[in-house]
Amino acid sequence: MVKEDYTTSKWGKNAVLHHAILFATQAHQGQSRKGTNIGYISHPFEVAQILTAADCDTELIIAGLLHDVLEDTTVTPEIIEREFGPFVLSLIQSNSEDKSRSWEERKQHTINYMTHKASMEELLLACADKLSNLRSIKADYMECGDELWARFNRGKEAQSWYYSKLIDTFAPLEEYDMYWEISNLYTDVFVTYYRGYDESGETIYQTNGQETYCYHENTCRWIPITLGKWQQIQPEVIAIPKSKAIDMEVRLREDYPSPLCLIRHQRDADIIALYAKKLIRQGYGPDLFPDLWNNMGGGIPAPTLRAVESAFLALYKYND
Repeated sequence: MVKEDYTTSKWGKNAVLHHAILFATQAHQGQSRKGTNIGYISHPFEVAQILTAADCDTELIIAGLLHDVLEDTTVTPEIIEREFGPFVLSLIQSNSEDKSRSWEERKQHTINYMTHKASMEELLLACADKLSNLRSIKADYMECGDELWARFNRGKEAQSWYYSKLIDTFAPLEEYDMYWEISNLYTDVFVTYYRGYDESGETIYQTNGQETYCYHENTCRWIPITLGKWQQIQPEVIAIPKSKAIDMEVRLREDYPSPLCLIRHQRDADIIALYAKKLIRQGYGPDLFPDLWNNMGGGIPAPTLRAVESAFLALYKYND
């Protein structure tokens, strides 16, 4: 689809944006945001602002202003094409749902399209739209809690599923701030964090009700766990705020591999090398090892400590 050249059109670049603002305002006149008395036009305006902040083209910003007019107003595709061109129309159509289908069918169709067919422009438009929605959801959730979900056709679990799958489709946008903001907002609204311990040591858990991951002290990465295992673990763990979970993750990552991890993987060359690198990063010198040997290795078995010392000395000499 060829983009419209607004610099040579009857409107001009700035004038056509003004025209789109007035057009969207008139089209959505009298409409309100779900469950509120806030004018609906605030949503298209915010979508356009998000796209503007991302340095998107004029056509995409206009599509942001108009992205709901086909779905929620009497405006026809012919009018959009006449006023703003076929490229803007195609962007709006990519973000419009067929309201004759069920909620599940519509959302799955959107996920499938964004995963397999969407262009970068279409992904940006969809991400900006969903980011604006999730900003509103978080603000309302902070105010009224789980009562919020009564406003929606489907409850928290279904909304969590939908936004989770959409964020997966937005992965090509990871260079854009909007991608990271929507990812963080998702965890704020839908994810609960827990702290616990298992055979691997201190562990952080996060779950959205459908998928659960754990962050192990001895691996320092998020690993999926089954629903059955989570149901066994959940009574033994303690819910914690997201901020505390982040602090724990940072601490565990900075301490990786820990002495406990090193003891559990005594013959793992990669762990031994990582431990040696960590000691160098923390500012230790070769004089560390006589003290360790005198202290019975600090609990580290002699063969493993000898391997750590060899790796440390080789890396230390190389770094010099």
